[in-house]
Amino acid sequence: MEKTFNDFFEKLKKRFSKSDIAKISEDCIRYDYFTSLCSNSNIESSDIILECPYKKSKIDCFIESKSEAIEFKFFRPYGNTSIAQTRQLGNLVKDFYKLLSFQKNHKQRVEIIKIIVVANKEMTNYINKKLHMFDDYVEQIINVSENVLNQQEKTFQDNIKPYLNQELNIERIFCRKLAKDGEEYAVAIFNVLFK
Repeated sequence: MEKTFNDFFEKLKKRFSKSDIAKISEDCIRYDYFTSLCSNSNIESSDIILECPYKKSKIDCFIESKSEAIEFKFFRPYGNTSIAQTRQLGNLVKDFYKLLSFQKNHKQRVEIIKIIVVANKEMTNYINKKLHMFDDYVEQIINVSENVLNQQEKTFQDNIKPYLNQELNIERIFCRKLAKDGEEYAVAIFNVLFK
């Protein structure tokens, strides 16, 4: 997978160097990953289901041949950062639990769960205050339950109540930085580990 991750990073670096940040969407990041995945592994594009339907939501990607579910997050600068950052962190944590639900309830066995995050420096700093996902010195496995869930507002905890008894850890397996218009972005890939 290291070859796939490095190729994905190089594709993103090229995209970021050529495009205005406003023209880069989460879909662009997904497609760069899918292209790298298909060209650096034995996975065929026909094995990949984009926007895999699940309950009232969708999983960004499900790779049938590997029984792997993937969510993508792209955090770029916003105007009102304090509100946006809180909401974005909440959406990231909700995706962790959406993947848990998918893994437990999908008709086909789901063995691997990943989240791929591309985030600007301001957002990586904000996430690091809660989870330390991008710290260079941090242990590779981070317990999300201990670091975030106990500190969240009651409505947030109510939304994920079915999973609160599940221990949730994430393992950073790739993290590199790139620059765009003087702004630093982290490109990170995490395995999501449930007990």
